[in-house]
Amino acid sequence: MEIAVTGEGKTDYGMREYGCPTWKWGPIATYIRKVADKNDVSISLTPISREDISKIKIQRSMGSGLCGHGIPARKFTILMKLKGYDKGIPELLWGDVHDPKSNYPKNYLTRMIASCDKRYKNYSTSMDDFCNIAEATDIDTLRDTCRISFGKFCDDFDAL
Repeated sequence: MEIAVTGEGKTDYGMREYGCPTWKWGPIATYIRKVADKNDVSISLTPISREDISKIKIQRSMGSGLCGHGIPARKFTILMKLKGYDKGIPELLWGDVHDPKSNYPKNYLTRMIASCDKRYKNYSTSMDDFCNIAEATDIDTLRDTCRISFGKFCDDFDAL
């Protein structure tokens, strides 16, 4: 099964490696692969860049009632269909990336690390930190303890 994937940045869905066409996946790929393996489903992931999504124009009637992350999610769906993908996963995070006190995952993890040891008070989390967490995560525990977000993600994947 081929799945198109997008997100807000390198700490979730990854980035193009500098100077070459190779995509370096972020932690979302690890989570998707773990769920696919658990379901014994063979997958290939295709990144869809935020830049490509931002180029998609939607008519007012198509964007009616949408706000926040609903707009890029709708644009992703349109782009997915234009490129011929029938399965897609947008990873759109919550919280204000520019507010270090927000619950944006990178900001939250940075605060947690800084609070554990004063030597890390200026530490900035990286994609590698999130990938290491994803690798170490037990998928069943995550699904059971995060029913609203990750549990729904797993249920949606099961429905593909």
